[in-house]
Amino acid sequence: MFLCPSDINRLTSVYGHINYAGNSGNNPQFFGTSNGNQSNGLFEWVVSNAPDASSDNVSNRARSSNPISWRDVTDGTSNTAAFSEKVKGVGTGNQKDPLQPNSTIYEVAAATPDNLPDPYFNKCMALRPSPATTQGGTESAGDHWWSGHPYAGRYNHVMTPNTWTCLYAVNGLTNGNGAMPPSSRHPGVINVLFGDGTIRAIKNSIAKNVWWALGSRNGGEVVSSDAF
Repeated sequence: MFLCPSDINRLTSVYGHINYAGNSGNNPQFFGTSNGNQSNGLFEWVVSNAPDASSDNVSNRARSSNPISWRDVTDGTSNTAAFSEKVKGVGTGNQKDPLQPNSTIYEVAAATPDNLPDPYFNKCMALRPSPATTQGGTESAGDHWWSGHPYAGRYNHVMTPNTWTCLYAVNGLTNGNGAMPPSSRHPGVINVLFGDGTIRAIKNSIAKNVWWALGSRNGGEVVSSDAF
């Protein structure tokens, strides 16, 4: 039930594989502080201002994170992405992927400020992966369904759909932050499950500001239904 029949299963890990990832918002920090309301997603992992909260300590982050309820989705469930597709990687490690869209996780330098989508969008777009592009050391995308790591159970709205993934090195990229967009083998679109239970096909050509707005749950953006 976690696999999309349009994708190719080239993973070789013994874990249960997954094509569907939870929306972590439009904040490049998968494991870190949010930059106000605009970056918050349904499946974020945000460090609070508690005295024991540390962006470098997983146990402290776990203690300072709070569950998200439907009352926290003030943008409206029909305007907030919940899950989307993400193509699976190759083998057990982060191998170069010859197919498009590309599942390889590439390494990029941290952007400053690194908790806003725009700097990372520009940096990742400028990367334009090629055979010589540096790939990071992490597991393959979709390697196992039960993990909240960005390569497994989550994605974000920094880059628009069906582009490429750019993370900067934190613990060998396993906990990397940056841009991990959704992707699919359906021509020109991805399928997104919204908070209200509807599934909509989102075009690759969606405007980045609209895409960022759909990624936030309480940013206060007004999104017209004909914008995506």
